[in-house]
Amino acid sequence: MRALISGVCGQDGSYLADILLEKGYEVYGVYRHSSKDPFDNVRHNIGNPNFHLIQGDVTDALCLDEIIRKVDPHQIYHEADQDNVDWSFLHPAYQMDVTVKAVSNLLTSVCRHCPSARVFIPCSSTMFGDAPAPQTEETPFNPRSPYACAKVAAYHLARMYRQNHGMFICTGILYNHDSPRRNGSYLLHKICKAAATGVPVAMFDVGQDVTIGYAKDYMECVYDLMQLSTPNDYVVCNAYTTSIRQLIRNACFLVNVAPDTCFTATESTMPYRSATVYGSSRRLFDAIGPKDKLCIVSLLEMLIQKYRSNS
Repeated sequence: MRALISGVCGQDGSYLADILLEKGYEVYGVYRHSSKDPFDNVRHNIGNPNFHLIQGDVTDALCLDEIIRKVDPHQIYHEADQDNVDWSFLHPAYQMDVTVKAVSNLLTSVCRHCPSARVFIPCSSTMFGDAPAPQTEETPFNPRSPYACAKVAAYHLARMYRQNHGMFICTGILYNHDSPRRNGSYLLHKICKAAATGVPVAMFDVGQDVTIGYAKDYMECVYDLMQLSTPNDYVVCNAYTTSIRQLIRNACFLVNVAPDTCFTATESTMPYRSATVYGSSRRLFDAIGPKDKLCIVSLLEMLIQKYRSNS
């Protein structure tokens, strides 16, 4: 089995590469040129004869078309994206290019060259906005950021190709998931870096509840849904819901420091931060069965170890 993963050097793409290689796949990973070394998350797979890196850009239709034609994959996991919601407000046009245009490029080329290939398109819980929890596949969308708007468009593109062309395209509406393979600009990383290094940080809306899981657990679910006999849209929320305040307390307890020495509370002015949301993965788990999930404290321990090692 040949699998193509766009964004293979990112958090989700690199975990998918690990999972697929362990299962005997031949994996082709697309990565974008960078002035920095982009290979930290996949370096352990470089040298594996079943792992191939391809430089490319998913916003370049001709480049992506040539990659798909040459690889002729059986499965495609489209993990190339810009996933920082705050950043999307600053560069909404770029968000549309990298999220919507790239999906259009991908599905057009798959339909042309390998229409029997199975395709996974990741979407986001931010598409629901402040809709009441638990959110399901039937919850109406209410996007409140350029990132969320772009994901809604990608979701509908995937459904259109599935319905009009009979292609096997699954979407996963993914809730927050994290790991040591992500960078330091996200919530858990800010918390664990401050606790591990003692460098204070201001935290928004510490009383707000958040739902966060382990990225590898999520990607195991994604792999399983791609093995189903019929494609569909799935909420993927194999996660724990807790407050930001409790995450701070847990992280500080793990390193034996007082929370007020590392954190100050402030209020966010961004409207999309106001809702407490979590999803129901009943459709997914009815299809693939229940899945184990890493304890949130274990995830905090992993991230604290990362920042202790780097300090």
